[in-house]
Amino acid sequence: MYISAVSPWEITVEQYLGELEGLGELAEQVRDLPLTSVPVMAAHGVRAGRLPMVHTDPFDRIRVAQAQAEEMVLVTRNAWIPLYDVRTVRV
Repeated sequence: MYISAVSPWEITVEQYLGELEGLGELAEQVRDLPLTSVPVMAAHGVRAGRLPMVHTDPFDRIRVAQAQAEEMVLVTRNAWIPLYDVRTVRV
């Protein structure tokens, strides 16, 4: 199992904006999970920028690009993600 490097970043941003409340140190907890981190590479940025504008969230677009480039399955609850050419597991 892997985790995108953008996941703790997104959590921190959403907490700062007040979109995630009452979850304490969630970003740190996610960061410290015993999972291999998938770094954001320049190739992921290019791929994310070239994705169809099905969904505009930059964090989701990077995760889709990472999953495509690294041939991974993306675990998500987001209804937009399966509209991309990426293997998903919905939670």
